[in-house]
Amino acid sequence: MTRRFGHTYVAVNAVLAVALTIQLPAAGAPSEESRELVQLGAAPVEAQLEAIGADGFLRLRDAEGALIEAPREGLVRWSSPAPIRSRDVLLLSDGSLLALAPAWSSRPSFTVDGERGEARTRRVGRATVERSNLTALMLKLPADELQAAAMIDRVREMQRRSDADQLLLDNGDVVSGKVLHLGGEKDGDDNQIAFQAGFGPVELPMERIRAVVFGGDNSTSESSQATQPMLIVGLDDGSLIAATRLGAEKDRPLIHSTALGPLKAGRVDQVVFLQTLGGRVVYLSDLEPAFYSHEPYLELPWQYQRDRNALGRP
Repeated sequence: MTRRFGHTYVAVNAVLAVALTIQLPAAGAPSEESRELVQLGAAPVEAQLEAIGADGFLRLRDAEGALIEAPREGLVRWSSPAPIRSRDVLLLSDGSLLALAPAWSSRPSFTVDGERGEARTRRVGRATVERSNLTALMLKLPADELQAAAMIDRVREMQRRSDADQLLLDNGDVVSGKVLHLGGEKDGDDNQIAFQAGFGPVELPMERIRAVVFGGDNSTSESSQATQPMLIVGLDDGSLIAATRLGAEKDRPLIHSTALGPLKAGRVDQVVFLQTLGGRVVYLSDLEPAFYSHEPYLELPWQYQRDRNALGRP
């Protein structure tokens, strides 16, 4: 398959490719008109999610009110992600994004003590995560969607380029070292971070932090993601959770995550997006190009970018 953009050529070897990507929506929650159900071997149809079975079987209603029973194995995508409704988010090494609950007084919505962190989320309650599964804690995320997406990309790139923990400060400075403790102190102000920098230990108020980037080698996690099918579950607060399985318990959606364990959403209507990654569904963006060539008009060569424009932006 060869795609041509002006004088840019990209060749990709593929048996099956579905050109779909997870993107931040333009504005507002997904409307009923945008909730398209795409299944393998079936024509796309607009549908509303009505129930999730204990075995992950989906029950939906189309625009005419007819019942659609969709097996999890045949699902490609349903609907679109909701915008992020929290300015504080947690990024995980499996690609998940959790919208955090608002901080209570001086108590942060995410704490780290040793090798474990605890998050208070908007939709799935408290979640415990091992430090090895953390990518970054982001605070005061820009309200503008493109700026937020660029900020998330920057933080992920910072994590890929360093094994050390990093603090992105409100003045743009970056400090490398190791997170010793984050919030959760029993005595005094617990909205602080203790950090071992190269010049010695420091304590900083969280109001000065824009991102805490956790170092570590995620190659094992990324390799397992490439071989194991997963389901991206999007919630109405903008959370995107990489799930190994989706089911239900007492009519509440039960999301099984390798990084977070079992999570319960409050109601089915809080699930607004589903997308399969891996297995029988292969995405064009995940394939390695067999060939790439760009012939510049004005001696400005453009590097190959996946899901990015010529400037490397979303």
